[in-house]
Amino acid sequence: MKKEKKQTEEEDEGFEIDFSKILSSLKAYRKYFVILGLIVVIGVTWYVRTRAVANLNGEFLLGLDPYVFLRYAKSIVETGTVPVNDTMRYYPSGFDTSRELLMPSYAIAFLHSIIGIFTDMSVSEVAIIYPAIVTCVAMIFFFLFAKEVFGNRVALTSSLLLAVVSGFLFRTSAGFAEKEPIAIFFIFPMLYCFLKALRLNDTKKKIIYSIFGGVCVIGAALSWGGVNFTFLSLGTLFLVLVILGITKRTDSIVYAIMLLSILSVTLFSGRYGSPIDILRNYMFILFPIALLLNLYLYEVYPRIKDLIKKFRPKALPEHFYALLSGVVLLFLFSLIYPGFGYYYTILNFLFERLNNPFGTDVFAMSVNENQAPYFYDPNSHVDWWSPMNYTFFTMILGSFFLFFDMFKQFKKQKLVITTTYILTLLLFIFSRFTTASEPESLVAINNIITALFSKSLFGLQIHHLILFIFAGYMAYFVVKNKDKLEKFKSIKIGYLFLFFWFFVTAIGARGGVRIIFAVCPPAMMLSGYFFNKCYDWVKGFFPEHTSLASLLVYSLFFLLLWYNFSISVASNANFYSSFTTEWDQAMDWVKTSTPEDSVFTHWWDYGYWVQTMGERATTLDGGNFDVALDHLTGRYLFASRVYKNGYFNMTEPATCLALDFGRPDYFLLIDDDVLKYVQMGRIGKRPTYYTVGYFSEEVDNSFDLYNSSMYPTLLLFQSYYGAFPLQEEFNYNNFIFKPGWENTVIYNIVFPYNGSISERPYGVIANQYYPNQYELLPFNCYCTQGKGCDYYGNDGIPECPLLLKDGVVLITQNASDNLFTYLYLLNVTVPGFELAYDNERELTVQGMLSQSITDIKIYKINYEELEPFILDEKLPNYWTAEGGTYW
Repeated sequence: MKKEKKQTEEEDEGFEIDFSKILSSLKAYRKYFVILGLIVVIGVTWYVRTRAVANLNGEFLLGLDPYVFLRYAKSIVETGTVPVNDTMRYYPSGFDTSRELLMPSYAIAFLHSIIGIFTDMSVSEVAIIYPAIVTCVAMIFFFLFAKEVFGNRVALTSSLLLAVVSGFLFRTSAGFAEKEPIAIFFIFPMLYCFLKALRLNDTKKKIIYSIFGGVCVIGAALSWGGVNFTFLSLGTLFLVLVILGITKRTDSIVYAIMLLSILSVTLFSGRYGSPIDILRNYMFILFPIALLLNLYLYEVYPRIKDLIKKFRPKALPEHFYALLSGVVLLFLFSLIYPGFGYYYTILNFLFERLNNPFGTDVFAMSVNENQAPYFYDPNSHVDWWSPMNYTFFTMILGSFFLFFDMFKQFKKQKLVITTTYILTLLLFIFSRFTTASEPESLVAINNIITALFSKSLFGLQIHHLILFIFAGYMAYFVVKNKDKLEKFKSIKIGYLFLFFWFFVTAIGARGGVRIIFAVCPPAMMLSGYFFNKCYDWVKGFFPEHTSLASLLVYSLFFLLLWYNFSISVASNANFYSSFTTEWDQAMDWVKTSTPEDSVFTHWWDYGYWVQTMGERATTLDGGNFDVALDHLTGRYLFASRVYKNGYFNMTEPATCLALDFGRPDYFLLIDDDVLKYVQMGRIGKRPTYYTVGYFSEEVDNSFDLYNSSMYPTLLLFQSYYGAFPLQEEFNYNNFIFKPGWENTVIYNIVFPYNGSISERPYGVIANQYYPNQYELLPFNCYCTQGKGCDYYGNDGIPECPLLLKDGVVLITQNASDNLFTYLYLLNVTVPGFELAYDNERELTVQGMLSQSITDIKIYKINYEELEPFILDEKLPNYWTAEGGTYW
């Protein structure tokens, strides 16, 4: 029996699973698993980004701007090139296409030629899938770059997270035939090649990688304006490597090839000016400085050090003395060219653009994506949370760990410097916290943050001051540890590379939510690094159970991955072209019912659609290369007061159309313009806007308002934004109601009702300082479609309600007589404008708020009727027109 039992035990032992042997055998095939993982990354990238392809019907694109690249791609396919002067844009002068970034169009045309070998696809169909294709290729180089910095594990986790994170989705999805997809196609290999070049000792390989990286520099600079943050990051890295003594003599080759590549950009585009101009550009200025300093350290200083060594302070290490002498010589040379004033100009511009990437003028700030983000904005989603959700926290934690690891060799100071960085990053990002009105805890935190960051010190906003303090402390840290050069040299180049890429883009994103797209790649690398550090820590707690450590950490990773994957797939499946059926029908009418040489004017948003889908020239478009035209359109077409005392005076629109726009033939208006008017008025220096509301309820006329026996009930309308703002000051009962959300609001618009409404509506107006707080007052006027606006006096609210089928539009008195109000909102016949196309969609509040129902009207401009109003000289332009108030 004992023998049999022993034999059974031996047999059982033979069936035991030896995990260590399995893992050892799997490691032998590691590279195949890495390749398999990369294939999964590409597959996920493609799958997530192509869910909306069926929604685009093989001919429509996402957004507005992609249509200009589609038109240029068709031109390249048909003629081999893009016209030097595009007469379809900015009529009558046309547009110099060398100022445009044409790489997306050439990429679409190239893909069309390649795909055409295998299958017959139209240019439009190729344009739809182009973003997904180039993003998949770009992800390979993103993986390689992450692998070069951290290794395979982090590279795979980072790539998977980038493939599914919401902030990186829309602008790389099928249908978005824009600049960003082709930009990352060049940015990721550029970063990979230059990192490899800096880390290599073999000069021949260093040159080869630098040349490939240089080609990508040209491609990136010709692809997207948002590459400025990548170039700033790379330039900062190059300069810091020189300052810390991490560079080698042969690295001057890398820097020189980078500089030659930058200069070569001017051969392909006029966007950056001459070679001198491009080197003065804030995006590229750090590269020549880094090259000159590195050449000085290795080529000049060794030859002159014996001459100047007697001036060296004993406490200053030789490297920093050499660096200091080089900086002094470079500064003295710069006083000759480009001159001392350039320092002020470039620093001022750089600071502004880091915090306001698209500028601070009304033209830049009229675009929602150019607004500074909150951390959490549940209303308009101009925030960090919407595009990043929980990866925001893994990004932040990963950046902390990376910074700590960079300086871990400074044992006594690493906690202090890392804490300084943590506070800087958190305070900078959270300086705009939330717009949420609940829960109370968020509101309380937001009130504290707002109270702190709404103030300024020494003329600087607090979050700007925090950056200066951090930069000053980092400089102090380097100076204090100047004798520990070897410790600085031990910092991994890849870590520095990633840090600057993340930190510079994060600062930029604080100034414009659009830049969060550029933050996502380094953020996901930091997230992957976070999970890798967590794995190491958990494994340290359970040294005998590495499989348990893997299970705990990667369960959390896959949970986050699946969460983002689900959100992105659902989002992409609901991407539809904003070029609606109504627009398609309207542009078909334009192509078939208007002469080919017809010219259209409208608000700038729709230019690319009219040019590409309507095949007609326009006076302005989404490129906004001449923003003064936006001002003229907003001021003299939309916001021009044309009706007074029962007569039309068409002087402003007639003169603008004839003298500034070269007599365009058609004026196109849509319901989107109603709410966009806030930007038109601001850009036109006649600031006012329309607000809309919906029917709330019907109540008894217990107020005896406007004869309750005749009107027994009241119809209450409420604003979609909670309340209607008062835009014009007025006096009632010896109390001045001042305009602005913080002063006075209109809670309800009230119509007395008995089956039909009374002619004079009322408003429930509130002011915290008014004795009664709430007051029911009449409006001074009321507008009716097909008729106009009737004024009842000056004893009430200076606003004019317009009742529509599904709600109400509140029109200010200043806007009640303008061209847009009469021509479009009120549908009144106006001299010089004849309705040529009406898609017969009734104007509704719902149409203004969404793009599901679009009311489009196109007016033929009759210059015979307008001729008596046309002046001999042009009207004041943006720089000479008075502004600040409506009149």
